[in-house]
Amino acid sequence: MPQADLADATVLAERVRLAVAVAVAAAASSGEDPESTVSVSMGIASVLPRTGSDIASLIESADDALYRARQRGRKRGELAQLTVFVQ
Repeated sequence: MPQADLADATVLAERVRLAVAVAVAAAASSGEDPESTVSVSMGIASVLPRTGSDIASLIESADDALYRARQRGRKRGELAQLTVFVQ
């Protein structure tokens, strides 16, 4: 999301997670099989473009945060812990 900071990304991630939770609850109340429902876990990362930062590092950080979210119970977002080296 260009021009979005970490706070913006966190708010959007929570909106998506809640929208999915509401859809799952509606499906369950209509008699759908609970085994066929989905949940959302997200890794949230942000970086200011500068020398020494690259897209691969950003994606790797978000992926690491996603796995932490899954390990900590799913249905949640986790913030990436980025280390940026400026040359």
